[in-house]
Amino acid sequence: MFDNSIVKRTGQMWKLYLSFILLLLGSASIFGSIISAKTTSYSLMAILIFGGLIVSLSSLIFVIVSVRCPNCKAPWFWQGISGKSPGSWLLWLMSQTECPKCKH
Repeated sequence: MFDNSIVKRTGQMWKLYLSFILLLLGSASIFGSIISAKTTSYSLMAILIFGGLIVSLSSLIFVIVSVRCPNCKAPWFWQGISGKSPGSWLLWLMSQTECPKCKH
């Protein structure tokens, strides 16, 4: 479906996949510790929640900083999440066939 996407053609899809996987792992750590609150010590629960937050935020920072135009370094992911509506930014990002800034 997105074979013509500039993100895929420039070999940056792995960055989106990795970020998504890390976001899922971080979220699972947070929610898993909350669900098991009755059987988990508070210190372990705090470590799991804090660790999950760090992993989730790191994945977001990684994808914002790394998904860029190889030519002009325009931050494609950031342009999508900051300039488009919450329901349309991913479709916008994956439907771009050239850099919106330099037309690379």
